[in-house]
Amino acid sequence: MHEDIKDYRSVVDPGCMKCLDCVSACPTNALALKFAKPQILNRKPKRERKPRAFDLSWPEEIGLALVFLLTLLAARGLYAVVPLLMAAGIAGIVTFFAYKAWRTLRVENVRFHGFQLRLRGRTTRTGWVWLTFTTVVLLLVAHSLAVNQYRWRADHSFERLDLSKAALFAPSPPPFSEEQTQQFQSTLDLYNRAAPIGDGGIGLAPNAESMLRMALLHLALNQHDDAVVLLDRVEAIAGEADELTADREQVRILGGLAVARLAQNRPGVTRPEVEQAFASAREQTERALDNMRAALDANPDWWATRERLINTLNQTGRAEQAITAADEALEALPETSKYRRARSRALLDRSRAFQAAGRFEEAFQSLQEAVETNPRDAVIRENLAAAYAQYKRDPDSAIRELLTAIQLQRSSATRYERLASLMISAGRTDEALDAFSEALKRVEDKAAFAERIEQNLIRSDLADLAEQWRERQAEWLGD
Repeated sequence: MHEDIKDYRSVVDPGCMKCLDCVSACPTNALALKFAKPQILNRKPKRERKPRAFDLSWPEEIGLALVFLLTLLAARGLYAVVPLLMAAGIAGIVTFFAYKAWRTLRVENVRFHGFQLRLRGRTTRTGWVWLTFTTVVLLLVAHSLAVNQYRWRADHSFERLDLSKAALFAPSPPPFSEEQTQQFQSTLDLYNRAAPIGDGGIGLAPNAESMLRMALLHLALNQHDDAVVLLDRVEAIAGEADELTADREQVRILGGLAVARLAQNRPGVTRPEVEQAFASAREQTERALDNMRAALDANPDWWATRERLINTLNQTGRAEQAITAADEALEALPETSKYRRARSRALLDRSRAFQAAGRFEEAFQSLQEAVETNPRDAVIRENLAAAYAQYKRDPDSAIRELLTAIQLQRSSATRYERLASLMISAGRTDEALDAFSEALKRVEDKAAFAERIEQNLIRSDLADLAEQWRERQAEWLGD
């Protein structure tokens, strides 16, 4: 400031904050706030200013920027516990450590607060401690970066796989080719490399998100016991959760069924061995049912576990028990807005149980109650649409409910294809073609989808509609 006053007779430095502290603190009242000539009219100073000095050179600035970037990448999402802002803070701290360590090696005198790190060209004992600590931190960053790169590669590979949890959890999961199996195994190997050292990896802690994906990969490889172990470990890390409990018990049931089917198809197997394998599968199912009942006793609003329990009872021919389980859920859940979703899903489950028991009118009434309880649930609306079409033979009402479901939730090609089928049964062929077109937009293999729809229409004696569809798809796919 005093240099500006000497050269220009006013403060012209853009760094001035205009706080006027200098005016109030001047002992001779030599400074004041008043009008002055614009800076462009001021004469140039007689002496040249000293060049501005910087603490770091350009190579050093770039090096520290790389330290910050690599530390950010190493910390971001590490073990599924470090969010982006926290990773940025860690990167800033590590960069400061690296900066001070570099200065300690290069500058004659270096201090950090009250600690002398280097004095007269010699590193002090505190400086050596600083250098050692910084080295350990940088090695830890490098290790974390290695762990994360395995996880990134595994996640990228997993996202490219055609793995559907719904398909894997079906009683008869889809078969996979040898090439797909190899892709599953290679992806699993990448996750295993990022796993903790005790599990054969290089990591220092488990990653719950990765373990969930690993469980799906084990399930696709028919390694059900390993999948159950992983889900148990996720529960130990993250705590009990509704969907986690439902998934784990479904995997347990599927594991028993897979072993039984394997024993049944094994060459030279005896009948007692097959019976023993299926008895073991039934034991696994009963254990899973007991675990789900225990979880629901403690958490009556866990609708995913309740849905899995009722579906399992339906699949094992115990529809009346499924109805009882749904009724117990409705009794346990208060009729408040907090439990609206859970109550509506319990009503949906009860409807499915009524359907399995052959009590179709009660199934339809239960679905109507579910819609009244939670009118903005797209899944329930879709089920009510199916009930209108199946039980009431009322395609117009079914279309209305399915359109509502589509408005409530971003819909897949399957939902639009179902809508088109309902519109055909209602005689609304133009709208059916529009629905098929919306479905076509949402599939990857558009040519195969269009061909399948055309063949289905021909088999249904709808040759005219098939011709219109052929013309419509030509607009999308070309001649």
